[in-house]
Amino acid sequence: MVHSAVCAFAVTVISGACVWRGNTALETWQFDAARATVRVQKFDEEPVMILPQYVFVLQASDTRPDHWREIMSWRVNDPIPIQRKQVKRLDRNVVYAFGNWLYAVTTDGGVSWSRWDGKRHFRKSTFVLIKSVTMRSNGEGTMRVSYKPDPNTFAEQWLATDDFGQHWTTDRNR
Repeated sequence: MVHSAVCAFAVTVISGACVWRGNTALETWQFDAARATVRVQKFDEEPVMILPQYVFVLQASDTRPDHWREIMSWRVNDPIPIQRKQVKRLDRNVVYAFGNWLYAVTTDGGVSWSRWDGKRHFRKSTFVLIKSVTMRSNGEGTMRVSYKPDPNTFAEQWLATDDFGQHWTTDRNR
């Protein structure tokens, strides 16, 4: 069986092993944007280390059939379905998604994507999780992020954007 690496986006190292996803999607959800089809798929993590884990993959395809490009992927421990509230289409051009510490957005109907990595933003944190994202049709939005500035402390920060999340700054209004 051939495996696809998820190492570029969601790496887990247990005994020096990298996490891989299986080839068979357990669940698929897709919709059309202006110039691409966007889909999210759920896979089993392989090999199963201690407890079963699942990998979610956000992909976009142009007009060619089966020409899918991976935008981002994230891992969860719980056997949950695809969280459609984490993938939003504001209109035919603007689609955004988030999972764990990653956020991605397209403003041109799925042709190009911008990504934001919470682990890069909160460099010294041992834990980063995007809790929620809200976005308005004018490009203004907020993101609520939980993180650990040190091993014994949890903190929360609100971020703001005015370009659909292509760039985020600290929300001074909160």
